[in-house]
Amino acid sequence: MKAIYLTTYFIVLNVAIASGQQIKLNVVTFDPCKSLYEKELLIEVTNGDKVFQAADTTGTIYLPDPGTYKLKVLLNDYVTLVNSEVPIIITKGQNYDTLTRTKIGLCLRGLHQPTCGYFCCDKLCEGYNVEYFSNGKKMMEGEFRNGYPIGQLIFYNPDGTKKEIHYYDKLGKGNLEKKETFK
Repeated sequence: MKAIYLTTYFIVLNVAIASGQQIKLNVVTFDPCKSLYEKELLIEVTNGDKVFQAADTTGTIYLPDPGTYKLKVLLNDYVTLVNSEVPIIITKGQNYDTLTRTKIGLCLRGLHQPTCGYFCCDKLCEGYNVEYFSNGKKMMEGEFRNGYPIGQLIFYNPDGTKKEIHYYDKLGKGNLEKKETFK
């Protein structure tokens, strides 16, 4: 009888320890055009070959261990990330991260309209527009007419150095004439 009591106590103790170490991640996105935070469901977190996604509509991702994971946005046309994957350090308990949606993004043909170029806060880009990284440095800048770039559309690295320059026709038809890439 005494051995059964100790075994039962051991099982209850293990359950209590395991439930106290539950690791959760919730990610929200900030929409600068609307000054609105929303839970993000279109993400995944990877660790090696293991992939974790939101378990339900709360957006909570349950992870087995603390450590460094990679956060990947599944639909990254709207979210500012340096790459499609960014490292994220996960600790025990509840973890949070915030991603910033872009102000300037390519239109999705068929979703926004049949043919279009770039959108700025849900409207076709018009005039001179600049998009910034979360560190405050420029990400992209250029002149637009009816959503199409005119002349140079310049893309930057997060450190502020030029990444690429796309040269478009000056008529605003969206015809890419050449592309220059920097290291």
